[in-house]
Amino acid sequence: MVTKSSSYRRKNDLHYVHYVALGRDKRFSRLQKRFTLFSFAIMTTFFSWYCLYVAMSAFARDFMDRRLIGNVNVGLVFGVLEFASTFAFAGFYAHYARTSLDPLADRIRAEIDAAVGAPRSLRPGPRPELGNKKW
Repeated sequence: MVTKSSSYRRKNDLHYVHYVALGRDKRFSRLQKRFTLFSFAIMTTFFSWYCLYVAMSAFARDFMDRRLIGNVNVGLVFGVLEFASTFAFAGFYAHYARTSLDPLADRIRAEIDAAVGAPRSLRPGPRPELGNKKW
């Protein structure tokens, strides 16, 4: 149910107007597409790797029980690699976000903040009052 006051607010609220425009912006669509494709690729890769581990544990017990060094067998190595791949994917995502997603998101955010009149202290980038340090 939309009341008269909420309808009035939507038409006259600068944040609402700019966020609707942001949803139609090509740069925002590009940012959303980059994030979605990268996330889907990482998720698919990790899930496939996990399913391989589970399937090998269930159906290839002789292979998983093969000893490599002392009491260390293939199953144990696969299990440790699950943890290692989790951290590797997290690091890879952090690097990708820092280099590809964050710069575009920062530019879009700065433009929206400037348009709606956000205080300078809330905008990204150098802050002269803090000695040009980027926080």
